[in-house]
Amino acid sequence: MKIKTLFLALLCLSLPSTTYSEHIFWDCNNDCDISAGLDRNSRNEIFIDNAGSNRLKFIPFTFNNPDSCDFSFKIRLRDGDEIDNASRLLSPSAPSAEFGIVWDYIDSDNYSSAIFKRNTNNHFDEITRKDCFHVAIQVVSNGEKSIVKESDIDSKMAFEPNKYNTFQIKVDNGVLSLSAGNKELSTLFSCEYIPQKTFSAGIVAGKNKISIKRIEFKSIPDKRVSNKTSYTQADVEQAVKNTGNDFYVGFWRYFDRNTDDSRFELGGKYTIALVPTDSGYDILYISGANRFSSYWSPYMKKGALVRTPFYNQYEIHWFTADKNLYFDECYASVSEDILTLHFPIQQSTVRFYRFTPSSENP
Repeated sequence: MKIKTLFLALLCLSLPSTTYSEHIFWDCNNDCDISAGLDRNSRNEIFIDNAGSNRLKFIPFTFNNPDSCDFSFKIRLRDGDEIDNASRLLSPSAPSAEFGIVWDYIDSDNYSSAIFKRNTNNHFDEITRKDCFHVAIQVVSNGEKSIVKESDIDSKMAFEPNKYNTFQIKVDNGVLSLSAGNKELSTLFSCEYIPQKTFSAGIVAGKNKISIKRIEFKSIPDKRVSNKTSYTQADVEQAVKNTGNDFYVGFWRYFDRNTDDSRFELGGKYTIALVPTDSGYDILYISGANRFSSYWSPYMKKGALVRTPFYNQYEIHWFTADKNLYFDECYASVSEDILTLHFPIQQSTVRFYRFTPSSENP
């Protein structure tokens, strides 16, 4: 995985920004650039000590989500220190400061968050007291705070200060959900949400100490929008004019196949187009999908032909019907206006014939 750029904001302090790529995972047992520049404790966790301040401290991370995919952001942490039994009769042993998870972070005056705070019925008796977390879902815009939802959580979470809880933001099919729990996650809140190309999520700490054990961001491509290109029919027709005698460039329609159906399943009787690139040609989908047809729109990328040292032979990089990339020993060639795709491992071939589209029959 390539780390592209660390966006780290502590209150109003900004360091040189870093945007992380589609999947990032950091754990206290391994090393990752996501923890660079942050304090560590004796357990090698990311350590946030904001106990001496009455101001909120933010540590957001910015993640790259170029296709506005569904995604999940998960963080495992504990707030506070070990319970101090020596002073339990003098003061509450459990921390009472706010902490939480933040998303859509722009600055300390513009963000969304879920703020957690412990409520205890009896601070001074560790045996009979009953703990719960109070959570407030809030949106802050230009410094103005509005509460979306408030509730108490008395199950699924660990209430001892030395125990870890996991917090997750997940966007799935246009719905954002917030979950939390110790051993299993329970949904606390959900709402409609439109994913953005970049997403900032992280931790917000009140007058508190936070230890972060694990951070994970994973995007899940929306296959209805992935593989989009800016090509149009006019672009392909212009490419045909510009390339002259290049017999690969142009429109191709399904002709026939010789396939082993136990090894190879064609996703449709495709119409495709080939346009030149520096390494060979891009294959564009035009029409004909039968399987996973909702994933495909005209001029999405269906694959590529990659140049080899051999005349009239190109490696095939092919997106299957469900948009998984396949490129194992397959190749393409053209003979007498017939484009043949060879899949030797599957003992299968598919042929296309060249045609010129018309306005009535594109």
